[in-house]
Amino acid sequence: MVGRDVLIGTVLGLAVAALLCLAGWIKEWAAIPIPPNRTLDVSLLDGQLGLVALALSKLVESIWAQIGVLLLVAVIQRWVRRERLAAAILWLAMVSLAYLTYARSWPVLTHAILGAALLIITVTRFGLIAGVAFQLAFTLVTASILTPNITAWYGGTTVLVMAILAALLCYGFSVSIGRTTGSAARPDPA
Repeated sequence: MVGRDVLIGTVLGLAVAALLCLAGWIKEWAAIPIPPNRTLDVSLLDGQLGLVALALSKLVESIWAQIGVLLLVAVIQRWVRRERLAAAILWLAMVSLAYLTYARSWPVLTHAILGAALLIITVTRFGLIAGVAFQLAFTLVTASILTPNITAWYGGTTVLVMAILAALLCYGFSVSIGRTTGSAARPDPA
């Protein structure tokens, strides 16, 4: 189940990061003014060591953030007595906060609506490990400077981010399918 949670969390985190990129492209196509990327960490231009430090710090932050989400759902559930209603109230609060702070255009608001829904579903349905994998994958993609030209001077960051994400996906997949040993796979001769 741990592998399944890591795999699902990573895939959904990447999906929400892709939605954010899609929102940016839609804004560009629709000629909506695009504000600067607030999630980008320019300290990653210093090299791969900065990315490793970012990944480790974001891992700790995502653990605490997902514990906070679970705690908020539990507190709201104590008040309304239903888990789904508590999750819906937390989703509404997250979307309202996103609208009040940064999601002023319809593509970004759509991303905030879907991203908050996927995050809450991931954490409430699959648990803390899936939520941490979700947040880590999303943060690595959105905070990093990624380029298809890996020969560029900042291309090493792209390679390292892709390696971390591939390791998460491979780990989640291999653990979720399980491994059979030779003695367990043999049929009983009796």
